[in-house]
Amino acid sequence: MNLQQAIQKYHLRALVTCTIITSIITQFLMQIGGGPRENEFDLSDAFEPFIDEFIFTGLPPFISSGGVFAPEIYVFQIGFTISGFLILSLVIRLHGKNGVLSFDGSKSRIISAISGTIVGLSLVSIVHFSFIEDPLIHSYFAGAIFSGALVWLGSVHIATQMFEDNAPIFGIEESKLRTYSLGVAILCWLIMPIPLYLMKLQFAALIEWAMMLSLQFGLLSLESILETHTKK
Repeated sequence: MNLQQAIQKYHLRALVTCTIITSIITQFLMQIGGGPRENEFDLSDAFEPFIDEFIFTGLPPFISSGGVFAPEIYVFQIGFTISGFLILSLVIRLHGKNGVLSFDGSKSRIISAISGTIVGLSLVSIVHFSFIEDPLIHSYFAGAIFSGALVWLGSVHIATQMFEDNAPIFGIEESKLRTYSLGVAILCWLIMPIPLYLMKLQFAALIEWAMMLSLQFGLLSLESILETHTKK
């Protein structure tokens, strides 16, 4: 196996691993960091008139909380920048001229290419805007990442219905795993605004983590499709 084949074979695993490990490491460093992370933060002005008061003490365990203070911010920036470029390269592999889902005029493939590109670019961009210092811009990119990822994975799922992708992952057929992952992610996306509005930030963060992890499992379900196409 040459280097190019190895990169192609482990592309999805590298993307998922980088995203999850970056999230865990930055969260761990944030949780043990103390100091200014335990201050009171008032973001009310940034979110008016949507929310009257947005004040909390101590950084909540959102994934983005790892992108506020040093040293975790450096891991956050490097890790998610790599993930963003891995997503962009995955979009090219899927939808490029010789990609497994190259353009054939179908709406699902067009939507998938556009939404995947938005997710990759947003992930590369969000690392430069702290949700404490630039909450509105950060929220815009966060919304683009999670909403775009749902559209991306959903449209890819529709576009891959013609393929035999029933190899098991964790004992579940790939197509079913993708369906379950989408279901969990969509449910999380729908209920996320409720705890945010009620300022139940710990619960909102738990929902965010569940949505992120479900999307990662959905991405892993594409592995055999990519491998089969690469071998052709």
